[in-house]
Amino acid sequence: MKEIFPDINKLSVIKNAYTKFITSNVKKEELLCSYAIFLEAISEKDFHSQQELSEFVGCNKAHTSRTLLKMKQKELINIPNSNERIAILTEKGKDYIRKYRKTRKDFINQLIKDVSPIDIEVFTKVIDKIFTNAKKIGD
Repeated sequence: MKEIFPDINKLSVIKNAYTKFITSNVKKEELLCSYAIFLEAISEKDFHSQQELSEFVGCNKAHTSRTLLKMKQKELINIPNSNERIAILTEKGKDYIRKYRKTRKDFINQLIKDVSPIDIEVFTKVIDKIFTNAKKIGD
């Protein structure tokens, strides 16, 4: 019996399309797509260290530090002087994340156009299992 392997390169195509779509929709605000990942994480959880945020978003601490500094300069976050949280969204940051979530939803709707609800459900289960396996490999 022939082994079947999914073409994981297709994941790169989807990610590149996603990045291009998001970037083109937030271009007028001169904000980077990568900010959205951090802003969404910060909006959902209180992080007490840059290391904790880095692990959550899946990047190194140096990248996190640079991104937080740039987001502070763009007035998307405030960095408090306490150990309680490393960052708090500003109103501008909250506005950006609302726009990002709407844009992401638009992208997903275009992506799943003509895909049956059953296929979406199966895909979701499969991608969740693949994600879990990838996290184990990466840890």
